[in-house]
Amino acid sequence: MNNRYLFLKSSLNTIMRSAIGVSIFLQPVVGTADESFDWLAEQCKQKESWACNNLGYRYSSERQEYATSYSFFKKACKLGEPMGCFNQGRALLLGEGVARDPAYAFKLMDKSCRDKDEEACKIQGILYESGQGTAKDLQAALRLYQRACELGSAGGCYNQGALSYQHPELPRGKNTPQKSFQKACELKLEQGCKALRNLQSAPEQHQFLPDPIDQMYIKLNKREPSS
Repeated sequence: MNNRYLFLKSSLNTIMRSAIGVSIFLQPVVGTADESFDWLAEQCKQKESWACNNLGYRYSSERQEYATSYSFFKKACKLGEPMGCFNQGRALLLGEGVARDPAYAFKLMDKSCRDKDEEACKIQGILYESGQGTAKDLQAALRLYQRACELGSAGGCYNQGALSYQHPELPRGKNTPQKSFQKACELKLEQGCKALRNLQSAPEQHQFLPDPIDQMYIKLNKREPSS
């Protein structure tokens, strides 16, 4: 098992969007956990897309009721919540509460990426690179990794560097592997820093491998209510 896999498996389990911190509840809630579920459900009924997404998050992470969580992610996505589309696509990739459907998951990741969700762009790149849910297209994968990187995904920067290193024949403009790994490092991805050091010292002794799809590190997303 390569070091890149081990690092991403552990680090992406701990990534949470900086806007929400690490709190389980999305804003102060008075009463029991069940009452907070009721409050989110009421907000979702009022077509608050963030509430539908976050309710799905809680059903998945706290109660492991995946079919129920999927229904709320689906509703959130339909209401225009990019994270809802990401989480719905994630469930379809993993077969979590719904039958696996990589092709539909790809479409949802595309929708979420177009709405500037950096992790969706990275996952869409992985799907292009691996040929899951779509035809294999390394140039498209590189383009998606670049977009993810530009939006702030350290993993997207790393994947951009790894893929361009593996396939130097792909057009990459000014985005050399070294620049991509350096940006991943600047975004606090230690594996990017390590790759940068390896590339500068003895690149022929190291492999920079593609990022696999794995249930352990496709992170569920939640966010604060819109102001």
